[in-house]
Amino acid sequence: MAGCVPWEEFNRCITQLLTISDRLSDGWTLHNKDAPKETYLVKKVIIPDTENKSDLSPFAVSLEEPLDDVLEDANVIREAGGRILTWEYHVLYSRSYLVPVLYFNAWTHDGRLLSLEDMWCRVHANFQDSLQENRWSVLTQQEHPVLRRPFYQLHPCHTAQLLGCFRGKSPNIVITWLSTVGPVVGLTLPPQYAEITSVE
Repeated sequence: MAGCVPWEEFNRCITQLLTISDRLSDGWTLHNKDAPKETYLVKKVIIPDTENKSDLSPFAVSLEEPLDDVLEDANVIREAGGRILTWEYHVLYSRSYLVPVLYFNAWTHDGRLLSLEDMWCRVHANFQDSLQENRWSVLTQQEHPVLRRPFYQLHPCHTAQLLGCFRGKSPNIVITWLSTVGPVVGLTLPPQYAEITSVE
């Protein structure tokens, strides 16, 4: 299939992505260097939670004490006013589909993982309408093939078809793919990735 990515090309592309990331201090790292068939990229991002879901609330502010005392407590205000989420993104190679796959997890500051429904609520609004019909087959929870624990993934069943559109037009198919699918789950690449790739 035209959109399949041979392992050698995937490896070349992630090496170039890492080089650019290092130049930009963008935070991508390579894991499992000693086991090439299980090598993957990782990026961790800490961001404010834009969805104020009550089911994610670590506690309710008790008003048994005077309101003035509660308002003066900086920790309570920070927790009650907004939470942070840690997102961890992994780019792996699927030997079944012969394409890159984006795995990810997100958790609250107290370590609670977001549920599948919570994840779907955080899919960018621009994509929710177009993905609505197939949302549970696009965003799925699977066992991470290297870490062997639950992670979410953007299912790779249509990735080869997508990559076929870019074949011959992109100097780095992984960067092109990641900049296309990453925004669905809040991952964006700075424009310098495309600029640097096109001149190298």
